[in-house]
Amino acid sequence: MHSQKTYLLFIILLFFSCEGPMFNVPDDVDSIPPTLTLTYPAEQAVLSDTVLISAYAFDNNELEAVSIYLNDSVVHISKDGPYEYSWNTLNSTEDEFHTIRAKAKDVEGNENYTNTIQVLVDNEDNIDPTGTLLFPYTGQTLMGSINITIEANDNESTPLVTIYINGDSIISIAEPPYTYTWDTNEEVDDIMHVIHAHVSDGVGNQITLGPINVTVDNEEAEDYIAPTGNIINPASASTVSGVVNIEVSAFDNVAMSQVDFIINGSIEAQVTSPSNPDEPYTYGWDTENENIEEDAYHIINVNLHDEAGNTTALYPVTVYVNNIQDLDITPPLVTILSPGSGSIVAGSVDFILDAWDDTWPLDRVELYHDYVLEGEATLNSATLRYEYEWISNSSNEDTEHIWYAIAYDQSGNETQSSPVMVFLDNDDNVSPTGYFLYPYPGQTVDSTISIQVSATDNHRVQQVVFNVNGESLGNVSQSVGSVYTYEWNTLVNGLEDQENIIHATIIDSTGNTYDIPSIMVYVNNDDAPENDNIPPFASILTPLSGQTVNDTLTITGFAIDNDSVQDVEFFVNETLISTLTDTPYITYWNTNSLPNGSEHVIQMTATDPTGNQFSAQPVLVTILNEPAEPPVLSLNISGTTATVSWTSVNEATAYRLYKDGSFEIETENLTHSLDIGSGVNTCFVVTSVNSQSLESESSNEECGEGS
Repeated sequence: MHSQKTYLLFIILLFFSCEGPMFNVPDDVDSIPPTLTLTYPAEQAVLSDTVLISAYAFDNNELEAVSIYLNDSVVHISKDGPYEYSWNTLNSTEDEFHTIRAKAKDVEGNENYTNTIQVLVDNEDNIDPTGTLLFPYTGQTLMGSINITIEANDNESTPLVTIYINGDSIISIAEPPYTYTWDTNEEVDDIMHVIHAHVSDGVGNQITLGPINVTVDNEEAEDYIAPTGNIINPASASTVSGVVNIEVSAFDNVAMSQVDFIINGSIEAQVTSPSNPDEPYTYGWDTENENIEEDAYHIINVNLHDEAGNTTALYPVTVYVNNIQDLDITPPLVTILSPGSGSIVAGSVDFILDAWDDTWPLDRVELYHDYVLEGEATLNSATLRYEYEWISNSSNEDTEHIWYAIAYDQSGNETQSSPVMVFLDNDDNVSPTGYFLYPYPGQTVDSTISIQVSATDNHRVQQVVFNVNGESLGNVSQSVGSVYTYEWNTLVNGLEDQENIIHATIIDSTGNTYDIPSIMVYVNNDDAPENDNIPPFASILTPLSGQTVNDTLTITGFAIDNDSVQDVEFFVNETLISTLTDTPYITYWNTNSLPNGSEHVIQMTATDPTGNQFSAQPVLVTILNEPAEPPVLSLNISGTTATVSWTSVNEATAYRLYKDGSFEIETENLTHSLDIGSGVNTCFVVTSVNSQSLESESSNEECGEGS
């Protein structure tokens, strides 16, 4: 071990005692490129004013030069740092991307380049802020304190959000969260309120959110809503025997009290609650009771009562009691549900039929096309309806086709349905139709507006092409419902302070076109009050055009102006009925003295302090101060007792029964029994009466003799 250490020491001393190295090593050649980084700005940065472009460079030996390039032109070159260039972006093209890169070279000729980055020069903020009215939503009913919540953003600054309620400015919020706690207890109850908001940035760009309509309801209303329900078993016109479970589904907005089961005008049972909350109210009716007439029709009536005393009489059900089986002579029932008569059809047409018989199932259901048997419909076990598919391509184009069905039961009884006529149109040669929803002809507009077109077609609308002053704006192929919208920027050069013609062409899926008549609007983006020539905007919120109205009608309007709204006027048939100078813009119109079926036009105008005036889209309403239709009457005579029943009518408060043309009784019930004697033919009709004491036309007349 000792000798090994001595030998190793000898070798080390020999190595260091030599005059030169033991091996010849050549000098190193510098092949390492410089280190180079572009430290500012970053990729895709948005720049303005004066920007300091800077780079960092280092070499293991010695740098020769560092160069900075702007749009591929050298703007800075030096050997020693700092490697910086002060770039005045105001001298560069606005709203365009510019390229920046750097290059470093050492004394050995090694080079290194940074990646080329793109930056956007944006010295003038012309981008509108964005925002959404998150809560509440239009049509909502509110109570207590609620938070009006808005989301808002801007490309450069924190936007300012101003919230308006019924046209009045409530609060301006300079930073998020954009939330305002609105105590609805301080507002008028049970009316509609309008909420909208302005979102603006620091340089005057602004958008409007809304308006939306909400209803304030802080007062708990009394329970005046009657219960609802249906007789779900047995089916009307069915044949029954033995003990029949009469089943009723019943529901009330607060609480049910009881259900009355009435057979032929007599209360048979009163059920206060179902045996299981998830099951219907049930009464077992023994049709074999000696008091129940065999081979006769019997009327089942049901009255629903809630805890507040509200009562609903359900539509009666008539059944045939047959405990002793007779020969089946009852024909089935059949109806073509779809397509409807007068429909335009093409390609594969699905027929859907409703068919029923007291000896279910049916033997078959046949479809006839132009009076010739086409085929048999198939029963869908899931829906219990019959279906048939007609491939129409081989039939004559642009022609009418008659269809009807014949249903056969197991006993050979048959019934033919009412025929339906369909029009075949496999080759679409019908042009689409449409019209401008917004803006209105002659309107003054500014900033970016939504050009809205309502477009429909018998098959499908493919797209709507928009243009202004003969120059195409672009195509819109997506819609919300049937409304196609294009966002038009009126700030484009050449549009300001002049009349501009807006035109649109609707194109359907087969190339048919329709040119909507052009409209003219005036562009004015100067909203200085002293030069105010921008009219207000106004809209009638309620009622809706085409609506049927009665009693005292509430007319609600919305109006807004770039400065302020001086007054709002409401007209009916061009006669002024109300002038309002402050929100809410609500007035009332009594229709009780007007003829039923008469049509009336409601108009609204808004005027600003400068005298600019705007007329809202007129609304056409129809007066109907009586029930829409008379009841349907049915008559059952047992011995000398006549039981008259009739259907329920919406908005009816009472019913008047007439016997042989003379008034008999006014009642809220849906049935009435009386003695008519024997051998005398007696006829009945019934009418309905509404809350204005207006009486409907007479129902169908039913006659019979007592025995």
